[in-house]
Amino acid sequence: MTAVAWIALAGLLAACTQLFFLNRHTAEFAKQAAASVEAAKATSDAVNASVHITMAQMMIEIDRVFLERPSLRAQFYGRPDGKAGAGQVDHREQETQAAAEMLIDFVECFLGHRNYMPDEFTSYWRAYFSDLMSRSDAFRDFWDQNRDWYGGVVHEFLDPLRQAA
Repeated sequence: MTAVAWIALAGLLAACTQLFFLNRHTAEFAKQAAASVEAAKATSDAVNASVHITMAQMMIEIDRVFLERPSLRAQFYGRPDGKAGAGQVDHREQETQAAAEMLIDFVECFLGHRNYMPDEFTSYWRAYFSDLMSRSDAFRDFWDQNRDWYGGVVHEFLDPLRQAA
């Protein structure tokens, strides 16, 4: 083999070696990029869950205010007979409605947390809500009258319980 052939062979080997290492670096970079995308999605999901849970907790606090002040609740939501808040307010009915709303808002909060609980705990809570739906006229009535206030995940959870009740 001539010197030119040896130089060409050495150049070819050097080029192949460079391509090999370039390929390894590119593959490693692709793995790092994929991990970064996955971490960004996990962060985004965590922020979304946190915002949802915070909103549900705030709604429960609003429910608590209305539970403690039934006449104030009637001023915002009206009375069960559909009339505006003015006039005679059935405090017992308003308290019952506020408590039912608070429980359904808790269902929403539970649903936001259930992916972070052991399956055993979620089955206990599902049994609790199923019992509430089957035993409590107030819970069922509130759900029937106000289900449009809640998102699809709550519907997917409570509707089957309501149908079984």
